[in-house]
Amino acid sequence: MEPFTQALDVLQNEGKMSIGCVFPTIRLLQETMTEFSKDISIVHCQPLVSAVLLGLEKRFGLMFHNNHLRLASISDPNFKTIWADEEEKAQLITLLKSVVRRHQSTDSTPDQGNANIPSPAKKTRFLDGFKKKRTSIESDEVDSYLSEGTGELSSLDRFPTIKKIFLEYNSALASSAACERVFSCAGLIFTAKRTNLTDGNFEALVFLKLNGDCCRLWANNPSKTSKK
Repeated sequence: MEPFTQALDVLQNEGKMSIGCVFPTIRLLQETMTEFSKDISIVHCQPLVSAVLLGLEKRFGLMFHNNHLRLASISDPNFKTIWADEEEKAQLITLLKSVVRRHQSTDSTPDQGNANIPSPAKKTRFLDGFKKKRTSIESDEVDSYLSEGTGELSSLDRFPTIKKIFLEYNSALASSAACERVFSCAGLIFTAKRTNLTDGNFEALVFLKLNGDCCRLWANNPSKTSKK
């Protein structure tokens, strides 16, 4: 069950974790468990593997049709469309292009306060060339984004519209894992043989246990962590 625990560790990560990581993680877990189900060397655990696959399909099957979650994953440069099959990739690209087009049309909507101000006809016709060129550049944003392959979040700076989509549809995953880790650590410290700990000492021990790296860094070089 190592793939299952690894997937849980990924989804409970407190660092670079967002809702766009859900689909790629679940899809990879499904593919790995499917390979296990075809492994003839796995005999006694086959019912468990089948139960995990059925549970994943029952719990997350319908979620793969949720456009909000699909946009969250495809707009994340760490994944894009690598988690989808060929048929699904075409649907995802069409979906992303439609949302990009909607954002671009919203951004290009003129200010209503200046709607009644006339502009010279010749100037308008002359500048149409720039407008057409700009539209062509914007329409190629999705193709350029997908052709680069996967990358870091910083690469979104080159794709302003897709960056807006990423910020709109991605959010941090709600998880109690961090609190559970604190309670687990506190339970290891407050044992039956240490029931006479005062509240202050108990709090200090828990703090040092969970922030040991930061404390050691400060002890070795306090100038880097002290206020100037």
